[in-house]
Amino acid sequence: MPSKLLLDYLQRTGAQYQQVQHPVTFTSAQLAEYARHNGSSLAKVTMVKLDGELAMVVLPASHTVHCDLLASALMVDKVEVAQEHEFGHRFPRCELGAIPPFGHLFGVTAYMMPIFDEYASIAFNAGSHTEMIIMPFREYERVAHVETVPRGVVPPSWSKVCELGNVPRRILRSH
Repeated sequence: MPSKLLLDYLQRTGAQYQQVQHPVTFTSAQLAEYARHNGSSLAKVTMVKLDGELAMVVLPASHTVHCDLLASALMVDKVEVAQEHEFGHRFPRCELGAIPPFGHLFGVTAYMMPIFDEYASIAFNAGSHTEMIIMPFREYERVAHVETVPRGVVPPSWSKVCELGNVPRRILRSH
């Protein structure tokens, strides 16, 4: 069942969206395949701690948070990926791994990179592993209250390089 909080909010704001039911999916790759969306237009949520404070990062399903780049972009000392036991209670009636990218509905600041700008629509979990929302990207921007940051996530081809601490200059400039 999708998050009632999310659906009520989308209706209250007059947002344009499509609610889609699908077979149970537990990974972004499965959801992207079912939705027939390019992995970059399917959004996922990664919860992080910014100097100990919980925050949400909305990123393409194929990308990964790079803690050092995100810390630099947000001018914080430390970014860590949060563990489910640290944030699960903040998202009542949402299945873990299916949290919708609307941090403000749950009292959490949400950040995203301008990566989605090139896509017409964005798809994301609606609070369950069997429902998703598809909406025009500009509509999502209008209602989601996310803060845009210039960098902080990397595509899969760069992830291994970043894990080793060797961040290519092009990442620092473009993401």
